[in-house]
Amino acid sequence: MAKLAKIDDWITSGAVRYRSLASSTGPAAGIEIGLDYSKAPVPNHFYFADYVSVDEDASEVMFTFGKLDKPHADRLRTKVEVYFNPVMFVKQFWSQTRDLQGILTKYVAEQGLKPLEPRGLLEAPKAQTFHSNNVSVIMTDGESMMDFFYLSPKDLLYKPQKGEKIDVEALVRILLSPSLLLLLLTESQPFADKLLPKYGDKK
Repeated sequence: MAKLAKIDDWITSGAVRYRSLASSTGPAAGIEIGLDYSKAPVPNHFYFADYVSVDEDASEVMFTFGKLDKPHADRLRTKVEVYFNPVMFVKQFWSQTRDLQGILTKYVAEQGLKPLEPRGLLEAPKAQTFHSNNVSVIMTDGESMMDFFYLSPKDLLYKPQKGEKIDVEALVRILLSPSLLLLLLTESQPFADKLLPKYGDKK
């Protein structure tokens, strides 16, 4: 039988830790979650992209990563679609990449790289789709990486009531150039501008 967690006690399991927040009216007011990506599982799926697009679909933000069907520049061989709900797009993806966007802009300029231009949404004969609500974005010299994860809302609702541990599911790792990652952030800006007034920090 699971032991009920006390308010302010941290429950830790691998990459995820959480604690219940105190409420003056009785039951816990919610939970505070921390995710340590250095301890997160490595996705089984790896994908190298030389194309990106950011669009809105079914009220969610859709990241599309593709492999261009070279020498054709108007179609893709394959693509990976990753859907992000608007709340986590603002609070998780957008908030964690604010410093990174400036670093990428400076890096691309210093390396003499030509900024990439949007190509619009291209079709592909094969597509794989994921739904994510957490992403780790890392840039190294000449290479960038995005690891997408999923935290189950069901686990977040029920497991804290029993003091049970919560795990994060690794979805897909996207490898892309710094220039392409910068384009992804640039294309994300209009969606961030639209969603920040509703889901951003009101303080």
